[in-house]
Amino acid sequence: MLTVIAASLLASCSTLTSDEAREFQTSMEKANAVTQEHADAFYNALNDDFAFYNGATGGLWPKSEITVTPDWFDEDTTYSEFLSTHESGNVVSAFGKGVSKYGMFEINTRFHALYTKADDGSVNWLRNMAINEHLLAFRWMDLSIKDDDRFSELFQGMARSATTLRFSTAAAYSDSLASEYPDYAPAHFGHFLKAWQDNDETGMIDLVESISGKLDNENHAETEWMMGITADSKEMRTYHWQNALNLSPNAPLITVFYSFNQPNVAVKEAVVRRVLERHPGNAGLCNVMGYILMGQDKMEEAKKYFEFNMNYNDDLANSFDSMGDWYAKNGDSENALEMFQKAAEMDPDNFTFNPSRVEE
Repeated sequence: MLTVIAASLLASCSTLTSDEAREFQTSMEKANAVTQEHADAFYNALNDDFAFYNGATGGLWPKSEITVTPDWFDEDTTYSEFLSTHESGNVVSAFGKGVSKYGMFEINTRFHALYTKADDGSVNWLRNMAINEHLLAFRWMDLSIKDDDRFSELFQGMARSATTLRFSTAAAYSDSLASEYPDYAPAHFGHFLKAWQDNDETGMIDLVESISGKLDNENHAETEWMMGITADSKEMRTYHWQNALNLSPNAPLITVFYSFNQPNVAVKEAVVRRVLERHPGNAGLCNVMGYILMGQDKMEEAKKYFEFNMNYNDDLANSFDSMGDWYAKNGDSENALEMFQKAAEMDPDNFTFNPSRVEE
């Protein structure tokens, strides 16, 4: 069928060049660009009691706290680049890269497109197929329990809570996972983090035994991940989490906790940067990257990651708690205390207000 279509198109007397196809692509993007006038019209059309809902976190942004700017709209922050083209009469086949700006990050899309020129000289899309690299990486880890919506809901909740250091919340998800899927060893990951946070050595020992006794049906990636939890030394923990990361190279959860144990700062930074490219804006990865940079006295770059989290993940107490650490490290006690107190007020289950941290 495609051959027949191509043959009929090639029969046209109008030819199309790669430059013309590029010009068409650029003009389409400019035509869809949103201006401040469009943004104001959008904002003014909202009811006064309207609130934006964040489906991932359940947070709400009242209209009174929102300033709508053109960069809210993907069309204004997206551009395309042709990487290669092939001209065939009045058809240009193009392979390219689309880029959407997201704060200080870029989300990449690869696309294949066919452009055609009509007899009247107008250029049109014949077909445009794109693959979002960020979405490709969304299923960042192959799990042994598949096609189970309830399991996916609980596991993702535990994973998101763990990467943003909400250990009490992660433990609550673990309660449900362990109850509903009693033979699944990784269900106890949230429990282990909470025991670690509470310095509960007896609880951690019991959890290690429980996890080890259930490691029968998990796949290779899950097994290496859990063996890192149950390892009796930092070296073996790093070894198993490196293996897990080799098997699941796009996993934010594994990357965050691998980075805690990796002694080589250069390796740690390189791994986190690579996974951030696939998950731009991930709150846990941004937070870890901020601390990695701060530990190397790269204060201004570290601040960018902490500020990004405060702006884009402003419903997470950890975003403000980490910003407090940055202020404390830079001798700004007043702002540090403000951030610590805000974090404790936002999420008292996971954060406590401890003024002595400013001195530590």
